[in-house]
Amino acid sequence: MRWLPVFLALSLFADPSFASRCENNIVTIGDSRMRLIKYYGEPSAVEQFENRVPVEAYDATRGTYVLHYDIQPHEVSTYNFGRQRFITRIRIKKGSVQKIEAGGYGY
Repeated sequence: MRWLPVFLALSLFADPSFASRCENNIVTIGDSRMRLIKYYGEPSAVEQFENRVPVEAYDATRGTYVLHYDIQPHEVSTYNFGRQRFITRIRIKKGSVQKIEAGGYGY
């Protein structure tokens, strides 16, 4: 019984964005895009993004280091389950779920 306040305090700081439930199925971080579509269906909206990551590499022909950018695409799928449930935004990178966020109520 004395652990109850500690558990409640820690639960306030827990990150709830590691899993999402759709009916009786759960999608978690690391699941494939195919599993996501199998249980959630097609998303209401899909946004495509690209991160440009600077990479420095040695160029032997020039004898110096050159800077180029590695393009890392990812997408954010938005699921709208209606007025009774929260909108869910899921980031997919390299074919797997990277982040799950809950928004406000759907429409």
